[in-house]
Amino acid sequence: MGGVGVRVVGEGVGEVRRLWVDEARRGQGLGRTLMSGLEEEAGTLGLSSLILATGGRQPEAVGLYESTGWERLHTDADRAPLPTCFIQFSKVIA
Repeated sequence: MGGVGVRVVGEGVGEVRRLWVDEARRGQGLGRTLMSGLEEEAGTLGLSSLILATGGRQPEAVGLYESTGWERLHTDADRAPLPTCFIQFSKVIA
């Protein structure tokens, strides 16, 4: 039906990896449910914030993240502007 993963990338920081939902199951809230479960589990793993990246050709994913409290980032860690096709989000979970 779908899946999502997280990996630790720094002290208290996790990176969301590979959210996917089977095409036949899209539009039923499964992506939202998977992300909610991931955020909850990340907290139990000692993570306090999460980051993720997506692309401009995935407007449904962008809408999901924006509607669930993720903050869109416009610069990288060195404050350099991100390319418009590279969309990055962060969220404090603890």
